[in-house]
Amino acid sequence: MLDKTSRDFLAYLESRPEGKISLLQPIDAPDGIQESWQLMTLLEFLEHREYVKIIRARGTNNATGVQITHKGRMRKEYRRQEMLRYFADKWVDFLAMLIALVALMVTILLR
Repeated sequence: MLDKTSRDFLAYLESRPEGKISLLQPIDAPDGIQESWQLMTLLEFLEHREYVKIIRARGTNNATGVQITHKGRMRKEYRRQEMLRYFADKWVDFLAMLIALVALMVTILLR
């Protein structure tokens, strides 16, 4: 699940040419990001979840840019698939809960 700042940043990144931005020049960051450390924390969070790829300078760990990935562009579809997998795994639990609720209602009504 993504927070508002993450969604706003991904939308901003999608609107850029080729879905890329350079971190070597100032960017119009979404609301909620005032400091560079906040931007890097957001980028690391999104990279960990495979929504963006941080472009780093060769031989260093310095970030020079960021690019949206396929998962970042198609995040609604991936979220839908994730929910379908969850329901497929939990359908027995939902059925058991429904049977238990029906049994409780029958017990209360027949008393």
